Amino acid sequence: MITSYVEFRSQVSPSMAILLWGCMVILVGASFLVLVDPGAGAAERFAVVLISALMVPGLLWYRFYTLYRLTETHLLIRSGPMSKSIRLDEIISVKPDRNYSSSPALSFDRFLIRYRQYDRISISPDERGEFLKELAARAPHLVWEDSYLVSLG
Repeated sequence: MITSYVEFRSQVSPSMAILLWGCMVILVGASFLVLVDPGAGAAERFAVVLISALMVPGLLWYRFYTLYRLTETHLLIRSGPMSKSIRLDEIISVKPDRNYSSSPALSFDRFLIRYRQYDRISISPDERGEFLKELAARAPHLVWEDSYLVSLG
């Protein structure tokens, strides 16, 4: 019996964690420096603090809310404020990917999911093997090939 949904968090690579936390430290540091700088004007202070006040929560949201949910019929992808829904029966293949392009993934150890005819998205579930097993159970048109999933048709 398949449960209604199962959720997987994104794997977080050390380089991505350093990048995200580093950006947040720089933003907070810049805000602090501009606030204590007696030569900084009000507009300059406002701009730097506003940018930091918007960016830091966004980066935290992205860091702690990138996840993948498998329902009985869909793969739901969430990454901060962004979301994507892919019907399981539209998935053509799920194969390893080391692409560095932008995607809802916090690691460069990814799966490239091909769906529909030309659409692609890369994700990085933390429990890679469990993710593939759960996807195979929910999408019977996908079969195992060299420990990854491809469509029968």
